[in-house]
Amino acid sequence: MDHKLIELNAEIEDRHWWFCARRSILVDVVRHLLPSGPGSRVLDIGCGTGGNLAVLAEHFDCTGIDPAKVAIKFARERFPQIEFVRGSAPGDLRDLMPTFDLILMADVLAHVEFEIDMFSDIVAAAKPGSYFVLTVPANQRMWSEHDVSHGHFRRYAPDRFAKIWEQLPVDRLFTSHFNWRLYPLIRTIRTLSQVRGASSGLHGSDLSVPNSIVNKMLYQIFAGESSKLIQGLEQQSGPVSTYGVSLLAVLQKQRAAELRKAA
Repeated sequence: MDHKLIELNAEIEDRHWWFCARRSILVDVVRHLLPSGPGSRVLDIGCGTGGNLAVLAEHFDCTGIDPAKVAIKFARERFPQIEFVRGSAPGDLRDLMPTFDLILMADVLAHVEFEIDMFSDIVAAAKPGSYFVLTVPANQRMWSEHDVSHGHFRRYAPDRFAKIWEQLPVDRLFTSHFNWRLYPLIRTIRTLSQVRGASSGLHGSDLSVPNSIVNKMLYQIFAGESSKLIQGLEQQSGPVSTYGVSLLAVLQKQRAAELRKAA
């Protein structure tokens, strides 16, 4: 992403309905997986301007890493109490990788051309038993100028998403589409963007903050999906929804005993 889009994210991610609702869902998922307190360590890979970690840090020891200099600058200025590292994982965190109990990658993999290789390296460096919470944009038919401006290489179908980890020593605990309640609205907006050849928001994105009443309503609709997602994770059931704007996966790295048994 370019400087203007990163600056926009820093400006609106604390109040825009999409950022806030997704953050609420992610925090619920992480809190379901880990006990709150200083003993639980979370790494946010591709942390951007730090909004997700600002909330997670209320419950866990957190570190964020991002290759973008301007994103890390905003993150450090806004949340000086959190450790932010400029660089790429796992290489620039090699000694720290085995200390994290959970690794979050929120809409990161779509930005990486060879994301399977990247995630393989991350899993190899992570400690056995650690969790991975991954989100990606879904449905290539929704491709629009918004994806171009964000530097996406692709949007994902469920089977393409699963290829990222299918050869790795991880167990899939749960996968599902999410942001399904607003899918018809967002699909319509993206279709109109495709027809016009232009985005509906700022700096080539679909991001702009609506008036407070609409913003709150959209937040409540999206964030309200959390309870069903947590229920699906608890039961390790099939997907809660077979369509949506995004996909979520919760994985766990196998322990040494499990790897020996599998062999």
